[in-house]
Amino acid sequence: MIIGLLFLFLFVFSSFASAAYGPGDTVHMKYPESGTALVLLMRPKYVRYTLLDSTDTVVYEVDHDIVYVHDKGLGLAYDWYDEYDITIPSFPTPGEWKVKGRLYSEFLWVIDFTGPYPFEKEFYVEEGTIIENLFAPSYFTWDMGVTGGRINFALPFHWSLLIIAIAIIIIVIIAIRRYMKSPVPQRK
Repeated sequence: MIIGLLFLFLFVFSSFASAAYGPGDTVHMKYPESGTALVLLMRPKYVRYTLLDSTDTVVYEVDHDIVYVHDKGLGLAYDWYDEYDITIPSFPTPGEWKVKGRLYSEFLWVIDFTGPYPFEKEFYVEEGTIIENLFAPSYFTWDMGVTGGRINFALPFHWSLLIIAIAIIIIVIIAIRRYMKSPVPQRK
């Protein structure tokens, strides 16, 4: 009986503890959350997801092709929805984070129009341990203004791990070269 209550307590506590995200955790999004949505006269093309930290600074932005698009007939109406997973980056600022999504549609096969369904998901992010932070991705974002747009790319781990790996390789190469130059004892 006591062991059962202990497991129940641990289960309930772990469900409350998992309400916040940390570095390396994945946030799953379904857009729109209610299921499929209908768009008239414009074919849904992609969703631009923007990850904002607790200070409303853009951390990462990605254009994701829509998972499901169904033509309702003659190209006049489309059912669509999208699902996407984004990972919390290393060394996050704790607090309320957001993911904003915006649908872009194709009109006359040339122009991208923003859709009428804005998406926003808020969640709480905590600091993590040093190991969690080193193995969480690093996102790099550079806003080049109206004409240049925003440049984004991601490393699957923190950039300091790359520097540590390069330093270890250099030390191993130096050690091997010194070992190869050391004199060999002669037998008499």
